[in-house]
Amino acid sequence: MLRHYIYQLLTESLNSVIASNPHIPEEIIRSYHQNALPKNNKADKLLNFVLKLHKQGQVSTNDNSELQRHLSILHNSNQLSKLKDIHSFTSLKELTKGVDDNKALTKKEAIDKDSPVVFENEHIIIRQHLNHPSAVKAAILQRGNPYYHELGGKAEWCVSADSATGKGHFSDYVSNGNHPMYTIHNKKTKEQHALVANQTYNLDDVELRDEKDDKVIEDEYDAHTYLIQHKGIEHTPVGKYILGLDPIVKSQYDKLPSNATDIQIENNPYVAMRVNHPNILPSHFTTWYNQNDPIIQRMVLLKRNIPSSILHKAVLSKNPIIRKTALEHSSLKSEHIDTAVKKGNTDIVKDALQSPLIKPTHLNTILQRDDLDFDSQYLAMIHPKADDSTLQLAVSNINPTIREASAYAKNINKEQLKLLTNDSDSDVSKTASRILSRKFPN
Repeated sequence: MLRHYIYQLLTESLNSVIASNPHIPEEIIRSYHQNALPKNNKADKLLNFVLKLHKQGQVSTNDNSELQRHLSILHNSNQLSKLKDIHSFTSLKELTKGVDDNKALTKKEAIDKDSPVVFENEHIIIRQHLNHPSAVKAAILQRGNPYYHELGGKAEWCVSADSATGKGHFSDYVSNGNHPMYTIHNKKTKEQHALVANQTYNLDDVELRDEKDDKVIEDEYDAHTYLIQHKGIEHTPVGKYILGLDPIVKSQYDKLPSNATDIQIENNPYVAMRVNHPNILPSHFTTWYNQNDPIIQRMVLLKRNIPSSILHKAVLSKNPIIRKTALEHSSLKSEHIDTAVKKGNTDIVKDALQSPLIKPTHLNTILQRDDLDFDSQYLAMIHPKADDSTLQLAVSNINPTIREASAYAKNINKEQLKLLTNDSDSDVSKTASRILSRKFPN
């Protein structure tokens, strides 16, 4: 709303200047206002100065770009007051002669100039940051960044702190430009990482940081993963720096590059490297999971885009770690819980009962099975998601211990208790009769 109000004021002000200069075509005045005045100062006083030169025949709209440069220099250096002594275009040029062209830039334009893009493709953007103001702006996160809300929209790199301390950190780290700073922006995930490419560092020391200022690379596997998950980075100063950190990194990348073929992925001996490759096909995951190596299986289950068939197998695993990893997978669905409660043993069923995806139909399936122990069926009966149909199955369960336990259920009704008083098992009938008389005395 404030922006709209300011725009309205500027429009009214411009219209006033147009009305005051009826002998100058409106489109010419608007052209000067838009293209000759500094981007960050559209004051009437400046526009009237330009129109004065126009009336004298010293400038035309063809001079807009040059006029904007000189006036921007004066504005950005707080010297606009000197215009009162300027009566020609020539004297305006003389006033700014020898001044650094950067003075003609707005603060944003100057920062952008000091943040050159050194590489861009459909996956990533890499910028170099030539000074501290550029590093400060680099820490501003896009809204889609995974840490945007947690960090308040700004990365926690010490070199990007907007303070004297931050400026000192930047100066120390880049060492007068000897160790350039870069940011790597992932276009898909909106993640933003920072690197200070200190050539004296090895793999243990590398300063590649995520938004929370945590190290991204700890070993050669991390380095390889970073390279293959940021396609094209290997051709950039950042990629070449990472490849040069350790001969092992270069060797591993040569064997399994970002554009690796199916055969290269299948035959690579390093499980952690091939599981993390972006070119993996669902068939790769299935092949590796079926090797029945728990370490490989868990690595597969930690990936997001695995086939549903793997989760159906994993929820039935006898290995509790594999089973729990599957039950916590982001792609887990009700159908996988269905597999666990229909086919799983007691331990598997108990684990499935802890899933937030459990439904009354799953609880009913557990109570209808006659091969499960008391504990798993009892847990199904008292589960928070149990409904009337679940309790009815408990009342008529083949196991008398479950039938007796159902009599204690908070939501059991009078008819269900009466049914239990006629149970063939004397312990069940006695318990039901006692509870019936206490709960329904009439």
